[in-house]
Amino acid sequence: MGESWKSFIQNERKETEPKSEIIESYGPIIKSKINSNDFEKLNYEEYELKMKSIFQSWRKSGDGFEDELEKFHVKSINDLQNFNLEKRDYYFLNYMLIHDNKKHELNFIYSYFFKVIGIDYESNTFIKLNYGNE
Repeated sequence: MGESWKSFIQNERKETEPKSEIIESYGPIIKSKINSNDFEKLNYEEYELKMKSIFQSWRKSGDGFEDELEKFHVKSINDLQNFNLEKRDYYFLNYMLIHDNKKHELNFIYSYFFKVIGIDYESNTFIKLNYGNE
């Protein structure tokens, strides 16, 4: 992964250096324990395919969250159409794939959680999306 990405994550972690007893987190994951390797790098097409795969998998297993997540995802993509989505690199974090020592003690309240960060290196902008059910 690129140096810009590693720098982005380091800055995210610095923003959450302990200032109080509040646990800074991405959903059920403690921010200070996350590193760039916890994210999967995707292009736009791969990101869309990953989300569709999650919806299909959940439909097959009857989890019941797929309709809500799909509606939110479609709305998010529609709302962000003017943000050069196809030109971004996406970094995808799935809480189910994160080691337990990186999760806070209340992580059990999350049925699912995904963090998606889309970076457009040309315009030096980023988008953060959180998909979660708590």
